[in-house]
Order: sequence, then structure tokens, then C-alpha cells
Amino acid sequence: MRAALLMAFIFGLSSVVDAQESVLDRRIKAGTPGAAAVWLPDAVANGMFAWRIADCARVPLVFEAPPLDYRDPAIVAQRFDLDGLTVREALDSLVAQDQRYRWETRDGVVVIRPNQIIADAGDALNQRIVGVRRERVGLEEVLTRATAAVVGREVSPMLPPATARQEFALDVPTGTVLDLLVAAARAHGRVMWLTPDAARGPGQSGFSLGFRTFADAAAGVPGTTAR
Repeated sequence: MRAALLMAFIFGLSSVVDAQESVLDRRIKAGTPGAAAVWLPDAVANGMFAWRIADCARVPLVFEAPPLDYRDPAIVAQRFDLDGLTVREALDSLVAQDQRYRWETRDGVVVIRPNQIIADAGDALNQRIVGVRRERVGLEEVLTRATAAVVGREVSPMLPPATARQEFALDVPTGTVLDLLVAAARAHGRVMWLTPDAARGPGQSGFSLGFRTFADAAAGVPGTTAR
């Protein structure tokens, strides 16, 4: 009996490991020529690099940009094609291009965030939020809950009708906004959440949250730009 339980535990553990490895080992495939290409260094901070990974490899993802900083106009943008790379290779390339970032996988969801804010209690995605347990929930409700936890009030997002109808089961305990977004990304399976730097306020402290699904147009709270 003990041996059987041990084997079941090992099998279950290996299944989790295999699931994570399968996400990182997926190949980025461009549906059309240039569809997986980005322009560096801008594509890292504006979220396009992360979006190419999510969209072209069908990987749920959470991306957080750092506060706006100076962009030297003398830097010449360079084209970089992700087509054919594994998700792991692409993520390592992103970090090599901009070492401010760190990536990890959480239950099959890729999370990309700046190193300096991962442990920052004041960061938006580190804010506490009550748990959610619903049989049917949409991205609109998740977006509203996450935004309210950060800004202290509800902001009604404007979503395309087709996006608003997509519902899924969600069970996430009380934790952080990041925990909620990761759980929703995993449950939905085809979404990238992002806090794009271009949507922050003039004082570089404004918060905005948006998302893109693999098959649908961008959506977000009013005034955001989800790219």
C-alpha cells in the first residue's frame, strides 16, 4: 500500500514537472513571415516581445513592465525573429537583452517581471486580494477585481462582446493580484495579462492593466493600451 502511494505521488509530481517543461519546450511558430519578429530594445519594455511568445507558442502569460525610463534616441533598433525558438530560449533571450527582467513558470503560466519589484510590497501585482471561487467567470470580472484591488475602486473595462462571453471556472484563494492573474490565465488558457509601461501616468506611478487573448483583439480598462 505504501509503495503504491509512493508511486502515485511520484507519478503526480512528474506529471506537474512534465507540464511545466512542455510549456517551456514549445516552439514559437510564425503563422506568416515576420509574425514572430520584434524590434529591440523597445519590444521588451512595451510588451511586444512577451506577446510574441504568448501568441506564437500559445502560452498563457503575465507580463509586468517597469516604470518608464530614458530611451537613448541614438540607439538603433534591431530586428530579432523568435520564429523556431523554444519558449525557454526566447525567455532567456529577453533577459539577455534586458537584465532588469526575470522570468518563471507558475503552474504552466509564464510570468515576466522586473527584478526590482518582485519583492516590493508597494507594487501593484503584490497587492492583497480576496479569494475567488466561481463556476463561471469572465476576463471582465477578473480585470475589474484586480484593478479595484490596486486603485481602490471599480473601473468598468470596455471589452468586445465576444470576449465578454468567454467564461471559465476559477478557484483561487486569498493572495495577491498576481496570484489572481496567474490562476485566471491558467484557467482561461489563451490570455496574456500585462501592465504596459506606455499606459502609466505622467508621474510614472499610474496603474493600468490590460490583456490580449490569442484569437481576440486587445482589451483593457479605459485609457490603457494593451499591445
